[in-house]
Amino acid sequence: MRAFHPTDAAVRAPGEAVQAVIRCHRPSISAAGPTGRGRDRPPLKAAERVGRMWEGPLARTRAGRAAGGADGQAGRDSDGTGPEWPRRVEDRRTAAGPCGGCTVRDRALCGGQDDGDLAALEGLVQRRRFAAGDTVMWADDEALVCANVVSGVLKMVAATPDGREQIVGLLHAADFVGQPYADRVDFTVTALTDAELCTFPRRHFERVLEEHPRMGNLLLRRTLNALHQARRRMLTLARLSAPERVAGLLLDMAARAAPADDRASPDRPMVFDLPLTRGQMADVLGMTIETVSRQLTRLKGAGVLALSGSRTVTIKDARALRARAGVR
Repeated sequence: MRAFHPTDAAVRAPGEAVQAVIRCHRPSISAAGPTGRGRDRPPLKAAERVGRMWEGPLARTRAGRAAGGADGQAGRDSDGTGPEWPRRVEDRRTAAGPCGGCTVRDRALCGGQDDGDLAALEGLVQRRRFAAGDTVMWADDEALVCANVVSGVLKMVAATPDGREQIVGLLHAADFVGQPYADRVDFTVTALTDAELCTFPRRHFERVLEEHPRMGNLLLRRTLNALHQARRRMLTLARLSAPERVAGLLLDMAARAAPADDRASPDRPMVFDLPLTRGQMADVLGMTIETVSRQLTRLKGAGVLALSGSRTVTIKDARALRARAGVR
């Protein structure tokens, strides 16, 4: 049977080209959690086809992007031909520029940059939205883009050759996605919640880093911080008890979910929605779903937190939660 190609879907239904490829060749990594244990992995060639779908829109000229946004077809090439992006992925470029009014500008890679550095990066930027469950990039695909997370939560997933998967990291607002100077994507990145990303072509971004050392230094600091977090994660998985792991993850999620002036205090509870299911929490913490559920039930019974529905958490006693996490 002839292999499916993205242009086939573009001819039949342009707005669904990428999703058609994924449905035909890729089992989805859904927001409900990693479900790929024991699955056969699809061939790399199909993944490369999906990855190449990024090339057209990223190679468009600035004028082409502006024209696409004007007529509501942000995914079409500047000459009106070629496949569209999925309709949920929107070009957010405005007259004020893609950086105008950015909510994470002070915390993201752009923070602390002078006007020259920002102007160089702004010329490459496109804003894109992804629905929960959408895959932003697949492991082993050609690395075409880097990005800043503007909003939402994403997971990074590693997989064994036989299809077993492991969440190896979570990405939140202001985090950096991708790896400059790498030809291939290391981990599959999937949106756990609705997310918005500020994307730029990797090779162009590499040139910006070389021409603007201050931005390169900031990226180095972020890389070293990610290395530090990975080492702390090794300690968590190897030495911490189940109550410490769950309490620590809840504290981290709470800190990420709210600004510094709106976090839980001894006299003011904090309410936030967990971006992870119980299964995903178990995957991140190296535990079973039953153990995670048992620990949450104990925290609820002790009056440390309250659970509403499947995702909403209210931290009622932040001091007690920190004590259970072993945080001084």
